[in-house]
Amino acid sequence: MNKSQLLVENWNLKYPVGTPVLYQRVKGGQRYPSKTASAAYISDSGTPVIFLECVSGYYALSHVTPNNRLQRTLDDSHDVIPLRYEHETI
Repeated sequence: MNKSQLLVENWNLKYPVGTPVLYQRVKGGQRYPSKTASAAYISDSGTPVIFLECVSGYYALSHVTPNNRLQRTLDDSHDVIPLRYEHETI
């Protein structure tokens, strides 16, 4: 198993579809909240990627991080927390 496949396998074991995440349109840029809309997989170009809710196209896993703070807030509260989504393609 190569490094990309291992990354995808580990991501999918830890983070189910619907996990709150932060994503960056450009690596090192501003971070935006979303949730995963698919399991991670290897794109045709060999890049580990994932689809996000309310975001067009897929994002490289290198641009996506789990948003643990938001997840804890959702777990501890019955209130709905509004998320600001960006509709942009990569």
